[in-house]
Order: sequence, then structure tokens, then C-alpha cells
Amino acid sequence: MAFSREIIKKVLQYVRFRVPQTEEKNSYYTEIGNTLVRVSNHCTWLYRWDEILEKNPKWKGKPIVSIVFEDSGNTFSDKCLVLRRFRMKPIKVMEYVYPLQGNPQFITPQDERLIINGIKQIQGGKYTDLTNKCSEPILRTSQNPPDVPPTKTMNNNENKQYKRNTNMNKKLIRLTESDLHRIVKESVKKTLLQEKVWDQTNPYGLSNELMDVLLPLKEPLYRALRMASKENIDGEKRQRLIDKLSDVYDTISSLCSARYTDSDTY
Repeated sequence: MAFSREIIKKVLQYVRFRVPQTEEKNSYYTEIGNTLVRVSNHCTWLYRWDEILEKNPKWKGKPIVSIVFEDSGNTFSDKCLVLRRFRMKPIKVMEYVYPLQGNPQFITPQDERLIINGIKQIQGGKYTDLTNKCSEPILRTSQNPPDVPPTKTMNNNENKQYKRNTNMNKKLIRLTESDLHRIVKESVKKTLLQEKVWDQTNPYGLSNELMDVLLPLKEPLYRALRMASKENIDGEKRQRLIDKLSDVYDTISSLCSARYTDSDTY
């Protein structure tokens, strides 16, 4: 018997949930206060949240809580974290799991009432377990698929370059966040010390000298961004590194594009 369904059925009687248009079964979603809430009999799949957020733009940026009632055994695997497309910003879900282990007495009627009250009081992405039967909350952070390029910040020429690069064997270079900032800082500083920095015929664009330094930085930055998503370090540290790399890459991309949009003299 699936005891989780009985518990979820009880929750649905007191808290209004809706089923999004996905193929996922036995999962229900709603918004309580400023928090998105999910109840289910299995762990959350991050690509489902990606689909839901795309269909509900008003939900983007809100904290997410997932409450899971597992009938037997752990339903989580690393595949649950992998998205189907590249995202510059990851999706983060705080998940709370009740391990029923096939025991119909694990959650009592009194526990059901406490769980319902806890769900109603969710605020700021935090759920308070009033039964003391829930496992420690786990932060699930999405991971980008290994074979999908970061198309969000790439133009057509960059996409073509990416496809060419994937067919070539390249030597991997490990860069720390401090190494990257040092390289950018030294390169820009070297150019600024030159006699001519601004092209007087194009006062709102960058000079050829500065562009010659910035343009070669884009490709290693892009490779560093892809490599950072695979670094075997703490999830939050890895995401901070990805965010920093993304900011630098976007900044240099925007500066380089100014060369072609501000003037036709180049």
C-alpha cells in the first residue's frame, strides 16, 4: 500500500494545490506566501522546476520548498539535479523528506495535522517540521547538462565557434576565480597604459588596441565557464565561481559588441 498517497490526499483537503502541465505523477504545486511549495511521494526533479518556471514567469526568483513522503527507500539520484538546457542561474530547492519505510504508523493522524499546519506557515523558503520525523533538509541545486552549450549569452558566431570547438581536442586548463580576475585585470591595465586608448573618431566605442586585448579573452573565459560547472567542489562554492565567471564573460561580450554597434569605422 502506498501510504504516501493517503497522507498527500489529507494535505490536499486543507491546502489548495494544483497539478502543473507536466508528465510528473503524484506531485502537486502551489504558492504559499512568497514561497513555491511542492508535495510528492518522490524527490524533486530540477528540470521539472525549470519547465514550470518557464510556464509561470511570475514564480521566477521565489524560494522553493519540496516536501516528500517516501514509501520505501531513497528516491533521489544525481540525475534528479541535471537540467535539459543550460541555465546561467541555477534552480535551488530545499527538500524535506519523511521516510515512511512502508510503516503505516510512522505518520499518525496527529502528525498529519502538524504537517498541514507547518505547510500553511511556510515563509521565506523555510518549512518547520513539527513532528520531528522529517530528515534533515537538503538543498538541491540544479546542474547544467554536460553536452548543452550556454546559449543564453552566445550570439550566432559564438554558437558556430562552440560547435567547432567540440570537435577538437583541447588541453584543459584549471583556473581559480582569483586567477581569472588577475588575468583580466593585468590585460586591461596593460592596454590602458598605452598612449592611445580611445579612438577619437568613435568616442562611444573602444579603441582597436583595447579590443585586441579583450577579444582573445572571450574564448578562454567561455571554456572556464564550462569547466567550472564540472568542478568537484562544494555546490555553493561552485555556483559562486560560475556566477563570477558569467559576470566577467557577459561584461567582456558587451564591451566587444560595442565595437560593431557604435561605429562602422572598424
